[in-house]
Parts: sequence; structure tokens; C-alpha cells
Amino acid sequence: MVKNARRNPLRTSLTTFGLSVSLFLFTSLIAVVTSLDGEMERAGQNPLIVVTHKSGWAHVMPERYTARIRRIPGVVRIGRSLFYGGSYGQSRGPQDSFASMGTDGDDPRKIWGDQLVIAPGAFACFERTRAGALVGSQLIEKHRWRIGQQVTLSGAVWPVDLTLTLCGAANFATDKASFVFHREYLEAALGSAGLQTGLITMFAVQVRSVADIPAVARRIHEEFATSPAPVRAVSQRAFIEGFMSVMGNIQGMVSGVVLLVLVVVLLLVANSIAMTTRDRTRELALLKAIGFQPRHVVALILGEAATLGALGALGGCGGAYAAFGGTGFSLGIGMLSGLAVRPTTLAYGLCVSVLVSMAASVVPAWRVLGLRVAEGLRHST
Repeated sequence: MVKNARRNPLRTSLTTFGLSVSLFLFTSLIAVVTSLDGEMERAGQNPLIVVTHKSGWAHVMPERYTARIRRIPGVVRIGRSLFYGGSYGQSRGPQDSFASMGTDGDDPRKIWGDQLVIAPGAFACFERTRAGALVGSQLIEKHRWRIGQQVTLSGAVWPVDLTLTLCGAANFATDKASFVFHREYLEAALGSAGLQTGLITMFAVQVRSVADIPAVARRIHEEFATSPAPVRAVSQRAFIEGFMSVMGNIQGMVSGVVLLVLVVVLLLVANSIAMTTRDRTRELALLKAIGFQPRHVVALILGEAATLGALGALGGCGGAYAAFGGTGFSLGIGMLSGLAVRPTTLAYGLCVSVLVSMAASVVPAWRVLGLRVAEGLRHST
């Protein structure tokens, strides 16, 4: 197999390069699907209810709802957020905007659990600094911010600018591009500008267990059914699914591209193996003439295809893991800003590459099975 690979080094190199590029894309796309699935699984295990206005994120609720929610049996903790929608930079375009919000309520570390990862010392700084902020690690890297630096955000939802002090990095599951600060600080700015205060965009309601979510969510919905600002109370998993559906069927689109990549891999390997077997027709016929069984010849062809697939996976899947395995990558959309290529994804890509490559060699191998020795020996390349 090694000798045959060296027979036409240009063909082997180009095929391997094409496979590597395709499998790099394949592995990165699979990472999107696996990261989203992992996020959904973690959210499903968190005893959390997300409460928003029934009409969606563009509407707000009065903060007095807090006391009424807290009285509902089964409620343990409540976190509150007011969406700010700030931007940073001179252009103030979409590329400079990110999810930003003012928060308060109970300890978010207890509400969100291991989904919230905060840098050492960052939360203590955040608690004692009125204008403090916790920032996603990708935002810090993108804008080259420093811990302790003051940054000024321009409001997109609320027409007030805020100057905040960066206390440290805080990542929420696969979301590494959010900006969080004290709601009290935003409320003060809104009051100074003569705007309405005492508003909430989202309540994060922690309950005793996942089993309590349906009953408590129903009670919350009934509590505010006749209020001027009716609410929608769903589990964290359902909330994330609804949020993702607004941006379209991302997993479906990714799966479609993955399928297309697999077809490209199939065609690349099939073309290469077909050309190789045609060039080696006399050699394969000679092997059959001297006593090699058909299964031995077929195993040789399948082995060469598997080797080609493994080489492509080494370059493509290995390259994706080297690039994104530790640092992760972003699609620039909230929960899609902290995706990573994990070892399991790498192994999956390797297995798929080898299996697809072997499948692509079935037709050339079948043709070799029907090759007559006399015809093969008369074949001229």
C-alpha cells in the first residue's frame, strides 16, 4: 500500500489534501451539533424555569413580579435580568454589538451551577464594584480588553451609554460572548435620563428539582394570566430551543452541509481508487495469476482506501482539533460563541472518514473481482 501511494505522489498528495480540507470542515460542523446537543442535555438537567413576557424579548415585565413568583411553592432562588443590547466601537454596527444585560437577585453561581464558569476573583470584584462587569472570554480576546479596564457601551435598546469596569471573564456554557453588569447601575442611568425604571426582561427561577418544573411553571403562568404583562414560563431547555428556532433550524442546516461534505469525500476517494486500480490492472491480474485469492485482492484495495481516509482524517480532523480543541471557535451568535472540537468528535471524524473511504472503494473492488487474468495481463496503461 505504501509503495502504491508513492507510485503517483501528485495524485496521492492532491487527494489527501482534498480529503483534509473536507474533513476539517466536517469535524468543525460536527462540533456545532455535538456542542448544541451537550448544551441541551445540561439545560435539561438544571432545575430552572425561564420567565419572559408572553410576547417575547422585546417586551418587559415589572420587577414587582419578583415577590409574587417567590411566594409560589417550589421556588428556591430568583435571578433577574434587563436586556441592554450594547455595542462597543466606533462604527457601532452589528459586528460591534453583543448580548449585554443588567442582572441582580440571588447568587447566580447557585442558580446556574456548573453552567456558569467565572474566573478566580472576578465575582468578588463584581460584587464590590458598582460599575463592575463580567465579560465573555471571546469578547475580551476580540476587543483586546484588560481586566480592570473601563469600557463605554452604547445602548441599542435603551438610549443611555454606560461606562463599566471589567472585573473578569465569565462564560455561560457555550456562550462566551456576553456582557453582564449590575441592573442597579443600568436603572440609575435610565432614571437620570428620565426613562422608566423597575423593569425586567427575564426571570431565572430555580426550583427544587427538575420534576417540579412543569407544576411551578404552570403556577407562574396562572399567576400572571390576567395581568397587563402576561408571562411565558418554560424550562431552560425549552427556552434555548425556542431561542435557537428564531435563528432557523441550525442543526438541520449543519447536518445538510455535513452530508454534502461526506458526498465530496466519497467522490474524491472513489475517483482516486478507480484511477489507481485502472493503472494497476496488469499488476492485479498478475496477483490473481500467481495464486492470490479474490478476497486478498479486494482486501488490498479496501486497505488502500482506508489508509487514504486515515491520512485525510489525520490532516483534517487533527487540524480542526489542533485549531479549536483548546480555544474553541465562534459562529458569532450568543450560544454559538463557545463551540469546541472534543476528542470524541475527533474519533468520530476518523471513523467516518475511514468507513466512507472504504465504501467508496467498493465499486472498483467489484470490478477487480470480475477481472479475468488473461484480459488483465493484456491491459496496457
